Amino acid sequence: PLCLRCYCSVHFNFSLSKLNRILGFWHFEATMTSSCNFQLPVLETWIKIIAVQVGLVVFVAIPLGAISYYSHAKNAQSPSQTTSVLTMIAGLVTAFKMPGIVSTIMKSVTQEETVHWMIPFVASCVGFASVFKSIAVIFRNYPPEVEQDLRSFLCWYVSFTEPVLVKDKMKRVTIQEILDRGALLVGKILGLFTLLSIFQSFGLYPSQYSSVSEIFPPSALPLIDGFVHVWFIYFFLSFALDFGIIFYSVLFGASVETGFFNPLLTSRSMGECWAQKWNLSVQILLKRNVYIPCRKAGIQRELSTVLTFLVSGLLHEYTFSIHNTSSYRMGEATVFFTMMGILVLVEGAILKNMPVQLQELVEKVPSAGISSTMVVLVAAPAVPLFIRSWLESGVIDATSEMFPHFLCTASASG
Repeated sequence: PLCLRCYCSVHFNFSLSKLNRILGFWHFEATMTSSCNFQLPVLETWIKIIAVQVGLVVFVAIPLGAISYYSHAKNAQSPSQTTSVLTMIAGLVTAFKMPGIVSTIMKSVTQEETVHWMIPFVASCVGFASVFKSIAVIFRNYPPEVEQDLRSFLCWYVSFTEPVLVKDKMKRVTIQEILDRGALLVGKILGLFTLLSIFQSFGLYPSQYSSVSEIFPPSALPLIDGFVHVWFIYFFLSFALDFGIIFYSVLFGASVETGFFNPLLTSRSMGECWAQKWNLSVQILLKRNVYIPCRKAGIQRELSTVLTFLVSGLLHEYTFSIHNTSSYRMGEATVFFTMMGILVLVEGAILKNMPVQLQELVEKVPSAGISSTMVVLVAAPAVPLFIRSWLESGVIDATSEMFPHFLCTASASG
């Protein structure tokens, strides 16, 4: 029994060390010890973020929505040109002045020299939506059903995603729907828990883990970084959007559309990912206010697609320059999204002219395999143009204050 116990102990330790070495998490060497501490979310951080979100909704979004409703939506006649110009100015002023005002107020209240990364992120999202919603109001590019009453219009104006409409009316939210949304949040939290534990314990870039660099060739290391970081961005953004959906559903008593449809595992093409799976709140706004007007103006489909991605890049310039202000380089978002638009067109041309036999072969490949391949391909431009400024501006440390994770440290032992 003693020999068996010794063998099992040695064999288990060897297997565990080998497994950890492959994963790149820990290196159990004779002279090193590792300790892990479970980090809880910081309640004060959550209070600040929720206070800012509620304040922006109550004092910015709802007043702007009410003004737009009475000046445009409820007005049976076409609003005057002056009214439309004032509406656009209100949206632009909100977008460009409000984040700075929010940061100043938070510094005064908290007596801190800097504000938490999430504060300008939330403010930039509200500003982003204000511009789009102002344009939609001016040109009436919104569902006509929301004009029925002020509550319906405010739900559309304030929410990032669209309210669900059934028989020309907003669908009332149910307890079961809120519980289902909560279950989705738990999944996103588990994803963030895993990645934050890795990043905080071993570094922001998996390519720098010695076991990873030993297994994969140098040319593949940037792709590995991009693959992991794209998943982090997805978990973070989809959590933020799902959290907002629950908030707005409870606030207005209405069912709200889903923002993400599991794009990194179910997309079978880049076109499907961007148009039907990834951040549909932005996709719908871009489609209504950019793509459809371009097509109605007689612009070809291909050029309309590129112009839509270009406008998306310009608006992301705005958000990135606010919440990633310390490390963002102007033009990166525009280049990235324009590249994505061109890649979508190239992909469409390839799929259209693909031999039937090859199409049948591709159809047999699981969606997860196709999606993962696309993520790897996008990773190359995504790291320098999209992800870098997020990481260098402190998004990992900021989200680590909001979600539970393990913090592991290695130290030399006698």
